Amino acid sequence: MTDFTDYPELIRAIKNTKYIDNLYASDGFHPAKTPEDYTPASDDAHALKVFAELVRNITDMDYGDFMRKANGYLCHLKSQLKNVPAPLQKKFDEMQHYTQFAPNWDVESTRRRLLKDIEIAERWLVNLTRARELRAHHSLRRRDVSNSLAA
Repeated sequence: MTDFTDYPELIRAIKNTKYIDNLYASDGFHPAKTPEDYTPASDDAHALKVFAELVRNITDMDYGDFMRKANGYLCHLKSQLKNVPAPLQKKFDEMQHYTQFAPNWDVESTRRRLLKDIEIAERWLVNLTRARELRAHHSLRRRDVSNSLAA
């Protein structure tokens, strides 16, 4: 069994986030579950919210510790959202770049930038999803019209 007592920000994030299909939602955090168990794979917006809450709750003031945790959460987010459109993947890569590969060594400014970029990604996700649904709706209507003309 995994012991999460060394990760207080993870415990706080899990307790403060409402989870779908979570048997332990009323009890809060369950030590036998991992973060993957709490995050529905199909809900991309929820995964972004969980990431934001995890980053918000990192208490380390040393940049190295902060970077390791934030990068771990970001890698987990990227693995969850493999099928999102290319602009979002590019945004996640940019976030990883300025957090891990080209840091400014300031925890708070990096945290603010990550949270701002996650908000942008969330807006993009909503808009891209709506555009995809609209495109699918119009293509279905075109097929219906062409089928009725052929008849």
